[in-house]
Amino acid sequence: MSLTPQAMARDILLQYWDGLLPVNPVTIAKQLDLKVIYGGSDLELSGSFDDKTNTIFINELDNINKQRFTIAHEIGHAVLGHGSSPRTKIRYNRKNFQFKEYEANLFAAELLMPIEAINYMIKQTEISLKEMAEVFSVSNQALEIRLKRLGYLL
Repeated sequence: MSLTPQAMARDILLQYWDGLLPVNPVTIAKQLDLKVIYGGSDLELSGSFDDKTNTIFINELDNINKQRFTIAHEIGHAVLGHGSSPRTKIRYNRKNFQFKEYEANLFAAELLMPIEAINYMIKQTEISLKEMAEVFSVSNQALEIRLKRLGYLL
């Protein structure tokens, strides 16, 4: 039985995360022998993963939170065995659904916003959603999606 994307991310956090927030996806990528290269020549792509060279390409023109999520997303493609995968600026939704993209997003959300850290912040602190997004260095939208999936928001 294979691990869920979230379980795979938790395993990687256990092995490679220093416990500090925000989680550094570049450090984790390097520990997984994945190269991270920044460029901006193809503005249609936020990032991509090349399984032949174990390289993640990131659009340096995207804001830093988007870059971080894209790196984590592409690590997901790598460790979940999805093969080479471009990350386009296409909005995926119910009409335009791709399971590999969904899995990579679940992986990235767990990697950057570990469940234990979210549970602690919600149950033990008075932190606002905006402050929580800043601690994790993710967009407000990414945090809201994560909290909805975990049942903290409707």
